[in-house]
Amino acid sequence: MTVVVVVVLQVVYNLAYMGCKCHMLFGTCMVKICWQQLADFRSVGNFLKEKYDKSSAVQLVSHNGGGGAGGANGGRGGAARWPRRHLEAVNERLKAPTVSDLVHVNASPEYCERNETHGVPGTVGPQCSVTSEGATEGRCVTCCDRGYDTSQVTVEKQCGCKEQLHWNVDCKLCPWTDQFLCK
Repeated sequence: MTVVVVVVLQVVYNLAYMGCKCHMLFGTCMVKICWQQLADFRSVGNFLKEKYDKSSAVQLVSHNGGGGAGGANGGRGGAARWPRRHLEAVNERLKAPTVSDLVHVNASPEYCERNETHGVPGTVGPQCSVTSEGATEGRCVTCCDRGYDTSQVTVEKQCGCKEQLHWNVDCKLCPWTDQFLCK
């Protein structure tokens, strides 16, 4: 988790830019004020998504430095005391990752399917909203392209709530009949 936070902070820092404003007097810029401006949230998200899509699987490979515990000169200036380690692409046909590439050691769990080991509940059964204006909710994206079932249920839910005197809230009971469940 810490590595993810560091990556996000580094991306936000790298995408920041200088914003400037000029104070005009007699049609010329008399004072120019500049400040560090953060990139908008969507730009940062798109950049991270692109990095995630292009990320490559790596493994930690150890190579012995050749000197063991200190070497012949008592550990000063000679061979490496610890084995050298570096990241190597799992697929040898791919290029080695650079410092700016996003890499992963373990594959991400499949979030669409239930997985007790990783604590993933899956997406079978949860309610989704096809009438919502939201970017993800409106299309039931959470159903992982399996679609959804519509069922007719009558559930009384509070609606039309209005605040009355002395902090009292008066609500009506409205029936909700459509329920959408992921397949």
